[in-house]
Amino acid sequence: MVLSARDEREIRALVARYLDAVSRFDATTLATTWAANGQWHVGPRTVVGREAIVELWEQIIARYESRIIQLMVDAQVHAATGGGNGALHLSRDRSQGRRGQGPP
Repeated sequence: MVLSARDEREIRALVARYLDAVSRFDATTLATTWAANGQWHVGPRTVVGREAIVELWEQIIARYESRIIQLMVDAQVHAATGGGNGALHLSRDRSQGRRGQGPP
């Protein structure tokens, strides 16, 4: 299976919405970028489900004050029966911690 050009554009728009939501500390918009049964692989941990993902994200993001800079360094998306799957690898600058805290 091959992704159509339209699918590629929609996936890129979804990723852009995710990155924008993170940079604006916007949990409501962030939630719209995850499927109800989405999986977020954070280091050795896997979080399953939109609500659990947003809850963990809110815990992580609470450590930072003013900004998070993200760069997408790799993106692989593949067509699959009934949809698609893929992995996005991001690099984040999280150097501005709250109350003197550094990165987690």
